[in-house]
Amino acid sequence: MSTFTLFTIFGVVVSILLIVDLFVVHRGTTEVSIKSSAIWSVIWIATGMIFGALTMPRYGGSGALTSYYTVYLVEKSLSIDNVFLWLVVFSALSVPRALQRRVLVFGVLGAVVMRTGMIYAGAAIVESFTFVLYIAGACLMYAGYKLWRERDAPESAEQQQEPALLRLLRKVIPTTDGYREEKFVVRENGRWLATPLLTALILIELTDIVLALDALPAALSVTMDVPTIITANVFALLGLRSLYFLLVGIVDRLHYLQAAVGVILVYIGGTLLIEGIVDDFHSSTGQSLGVIAVVLTAAVWLSLRRERALKQAQPPSEADQPPLE
Repeated sequence: MSTFTLFTIFGVVVSILLIVDLFVVHRGTTEVSIKSSAIWSVIWIATGMIFGALTMPRYGGSGALTSYYTVYLVEKSLSIDNVFLWLVVFSALSVPRALQRRVLVFGVLGAVVMRTGMIYAGAAIVESFTFVLYIAGACLMYAGYKLWRERDAPESAEQQQEPALLRLLRKVIPTTDGYREEKFVVRENGRWLATPLLTALILIELTDIVLALDALPAALSVTMDVPTIITANVFALLGLRSLYFLLVGIVDRLHYLQAAVGVILVYIGGTLLIEGIVDDFHSSTGQSLGVIAVVLTAAVWLSLRRERALKQAQPPSEADQPPLE
């Protein structure tokens, strides 16, 4: 299968799903339900998995399929940070839940375009300057260490305050004092003004660029094949919007998820550095896929076990106590 055929099939599948998702099922600005989020999360994940299984063996053999699944899983695990940052942005701006979907639609589509350009640029840089991968490995290990160190740290007063970037945007971009339904910009008193919805969108895009600095080196450490990285990244990103509305209610229960993401970043960064130092060492893509899957599964299982233990340790409420005879 040629690259053109791969991208053609990919474009058709993604276009059909987006049309059904955005303009048929979720048309309008109504609040997205947990049930709908769960269904569409399964649809996007299943489609990404099936696409890889049907196309990658014909495109590049079993090796391409393993690389595709590994990149997809890496992107999904690292995108958990997106969920936390989206929560911060929406909370800081008090974005109504019914309007959050509109911001994420444009935010995710914009992220797809930016990620595609960054993947092409990143692959070209790494091919020309191999040492960049070693720098990326060190950065990934440092980012993973920070996540691990802050896994149990409560939010400080400074973190709970309005983000500095948000205050800067409000100084640079004239903004209305409130929302104007679902509009990003409005014309009032003879001049164009941004609404807080546009500020939220800009922050969503900026945070994705920052997080891509971790995700892109991690993907390039798995494979240098650009079509494989792009297709896996896009499927992971497009399903992230539905996943956000599903996780927003349970993200606090996944206590060990942040630590798991830190472990994954340290592992990927460490393999990049060791491969550059030790000539005979090479971490296979299948090995990386297995490690990531095990770490994420363990994090979810331990988080749910911790949640059950905390509930059992809580004293029963008065309503649960038997009546006195």
